[in-house]
Amino acid sequence: FFAILTALYGSSENMREEKDVYVSYSWRKEEQNFVNAVFRQLKRKQYRIIGDAGNQSVYDEDDRIRRIMNTCGAYVGILPYRGDSNTSRYILDEIHKAQECKLPGLLIADSRVEDLEVFTYPLLKIDIASEIDETVLLNHINLLKVERPKTPHVFFATNLDRERQTINEFIRNL
Repeated sequence: FFAILTALYGSSENMREEKDVYVSYSWRKEEQNFVNAVFRQLKRKQYRIIGDAGNQSVYDEDDRIRRIMNTCGAYVGILPYRGDSNTSRYILDEIHKAQECKLPGLLIADSRVEDLEVFTYPLLKIDIASEIDETVLLNHINLLKVERPKTPHVFFATNLDRERQTINEFIRNL
């Protein structure tokens, strides 16, 4: 088992360097510049971005999000402006879930979003989402402390062709 993990991660010590960060963000096309700016800085810090899949038919009716969060070492919320001082209710719900999971984290929000003081995470407000100062953003991301996850995991990607079925089954069972 450890020989396989060492082959995947380079060493058993690398496997212990948790860099998975759950990120709540908008999937709307018009808000992607804001999201991408944050993603660039997270990737610059070599964090692996984990989030909910966009193809879900319902939102977290079985506590799926909390289970995913528990495999991560930190949380980042990216909050777009949705009019009337509001943001996405789904992202707000995920912030509550992250705090319940006791994940360290931080928030980055459009400055027009209000009532975020109820959260304990450090907050950076961005005045113009299309003109984000990358240095200010990176300084805020540097505040992020990543911990070992409550439920560690290993991602394994493979070819699913029929001739690989036996080895894939073996690895899945491991």
